Amino acid sequence: MKTTAKSLLIVSALATMTLFSCKKENNITPEAPTPSTPASLSALFSEKAAPKQTFTINAGQFQSITGAKGTKLNIQPGSFKNQSGQVVSGNVTLEMREMFSKSDMIFSGATTTSNGQLLVSGGELYIQAFQNGSPLSLTSSTTVEAQVRTNNNAGPMQEFYSNTSFETPEGLDWWLADSTNTDTIYTDYDSSDFVEYYYFYLDQMNWINCDYFWDSNGPFTDIEVNTGTQFDGTNCTVYISFDGINSVLSLGDYDLNHLFNYGYPSIPQGMNVHIIAIGTLNGQYYSAIVPATLGNNFSTNVTLTATTLAQITADVNALP
Repeated sequence: MKTTAKSLLIVSALATMTLFSCKKENNITPEAPTPSTPASLSALFSEKAAPKQTFTINAGQFQSITGAKGTKLNIQPGSFKNQSGQVVSGNVTLEMREMFSKSDMIFSGATTTSNGQLLVSGGELYIQAFQNGSPLSLTSSTTVEAQVRTNNNAGPMQEFYSNTSFETPEGLDWWLADSTNTDTIYTDYDSSDFVEYYYFYLDQMNWINCDYFWDSNGPFTDIEVNTGTQFDGTNCTVYISFDGINSVLSLGDYDLNHLFNYGYPSIPQGMNVHIIAIGTLNGQYYSAIVPATLGNNFSTNVTLTATTLAQITADVNALP
């Protein structure tokens, strides 16, 4: 019995030491978390822009590819030429991005105006072709046919183009395709999937848009948005989203202060819109998304508040 009691005392002492050791271990101060990457407009547009899809095709054979959002490209043999003007054969890398929603347009900087006039988009594409890393161009305006899903068949669509680098917040200006066989788009059902598409041939690559001009006889207004003294063109971008139609325009920072405007007096008065201001300050995202109705010489103030990239994404996705 004495031996048993002694053993129990030893076990009890060991248990007490173990508990003490555990408590001491748990009281160690954890390491400070690694700071997150500071917010920046370039990071936002790079991360949230329409994703790039890459395809490898044989330039000497008929090829058909389908994008993640349903866009189809039907490519004839000999469709591409190099910078020396020679028709290429063999493998070609094709890059494509598809933009259908307002969030796609805003985060990709793919706005919808042509020489100051408002466009309504049925879908935008960004297409580039390369061979061995060198850019290619089209040999003809009738060799690559595009089929774009008819997300917006409210008007007589036409084909528009623009040129700029991708993932920029500055917005685009569009112009009608030059070729007579590409400037009018027709719709039809594809018998392979019974989905209605816009059909047209590519007049060129880079930015491509299915649009129609917003029909309005005025009266018109220009637009001015004051974002406050902490936000200007170096750390803020401002868009106007038009409620109920697939249209977005970008406001320029015209005095490098805090006034953003659209100086063309070509936007119809009375339209219901949402103003989207996105900025960064001291590594923090800020935003303001507010409804408005455009009146004569429209001018308004917006207040940007601290937010997260996730919240900005959710708010832009929810635009009417």
